[in-house]
Amino acid sequence: AWGGQLYLVYLPESDRYLSRFGKSVVREDIYRGVMKIANNLQIPFIDIADVFARDPDPATLYAYPGAHCSPRGYQLAASAIANALAPVVGKNQ
Repeated sequence: AWGGQLYLVYLPESDRYLSRFGKSVVREDIYRGVMKIANNLQIPFIDIADVFARDPDPATLYAYPGAHCSPRGYQLAASAIANALAPVVGKNQ
């Protein structure tokens, strides 16, 4: 009714890339579950986990393990979000 579009932005925690124990089955289940719910509800999904995974050094995308993103991480996330929204924003101007 408000004329807008909801987008889901998935921001990954640092352990996804920095854990000494490798991939977490629980974390992957949550990730797939969130993607499935978004898909079932037809909510566009902006996957920052995928963007970060393609970076040659994901450790630099966090201030330190368990913390928020570093300035570089936030810049990469913001750029990915802007790129995903660009067709929508351009169409509405």
